[in-house]
Amino acid sequence: MAAAKTLLAARGVAKTFRLGKVEVPALGGVDMTVGAGEVVLLMGPSGSGKTTLLSILGCILSPSAGSVAVLGRDTAGLPEAELAKVRLAHFGFIFQGYNLFPTLKAEENVRVALDLRGVQGADAVERSRQALDAVGLGDKFRMLPRDLSGGQKQRVAIARALVAEPDILLADEPTAALDSETGKAVIAILRELAVTHGRSVVIVTHDPRIAAFADRVIRIEDGRIVGQGQEVS
Repeated sequence: MAAAKTLLAARGVAKTFRLGKVEVPALGGVDMTVGAGEVVLLMGPSGSGKTTLLSILGCILSPSAGSVAVLGRDTAGLPEAELAKVRLAHFGFIFQGYNLFPTLKAEENVRVALDLRGVQGADAVERSRQALDAVGLGDKFRMLPRDLSGGQKQRVAIARALVAEPDILLADEPTAALDSETGKAVIAILRELAVTHGRSVVIVTHDPRIAAFADRVIRIEDGRIVGQGQEVS
């Protein structure tokens, strides 16, 4: 079987933060790739650099050294305006705290992602409802976040991330606030999106129970990859 097309690649990625006169290393020399249709978990202790790496992979944060290629395009040195275009064109982001607007209905929250891309009107409404239907919330499109359970809120967040049909989905602790069964259901949705639509999915997590849904688990400690495979060590 031919290898999956590489959608995301990091080469020698390092990040150092400056706190006053002190330089604090967060990442050191990370190399990794993610293929189309692949689900990759980033695991490791708190403070190991997982979220920093996810932010760099998503072109939210620039590395201090090294580079990230998105669909073969090297993003090193691109101005922020160009990086914003890369994010809008290729990425969907799922956050731990859902980041839903409390006064917007579920469909309206999803539609925000299309508004940012200039898609409006009836087409935006239809696509938003289709995205909610894809995550099992087709009958909840009029509900406000306060009326949804934690698992339902996370599904709305997933729908918002996928509505623009991104090539790459990045998720930061998407199951942290969910019970075990709800968390597995959420990850199963992400797995299905990867397999069915050929998207790359990268998930930062502390939860070893969702490793069964991943193609690869990358373990990070002290800002470096210390192991990877299909099993959680």
